[in-house]
Amino acid sequence: MRVGLFTPRDKNYKKKGMTTDVTFIEATQVAEVLGALGGLGAKRVGLFYRDNAGAGHLEGELFAVGDLKQENLDWVAGKGDAYQQRGLFYVKD
Repeated sequence: MRVGLFTPRDKNYKKKGMTTDVTFIEATQVAEVLGALGGLGAKRVGLFYRDNAGAGHLEGELFAVGDLKQENLDWVAGKGDAYQQRGLFYVKD
């Protein structure tokens, strides 16, 4: 499955509001996602979705990368309301 790994864009980016950069990976196992997040320097991660207007939202709170579970990937693979892009949001601090 294709998983989007979203992170806040550089604060010097000129567009107003919160914007994100995204890296897409192909992964079906948590270990594959953990490897990608480790390579990106992620410390905390959370469930993330974009609604049909393009606004990004966290589903719940951020948690330690090591606490990522298969059920989180199942949520990413699931279908949301109408058009909804799902992925994982990570921060490096």
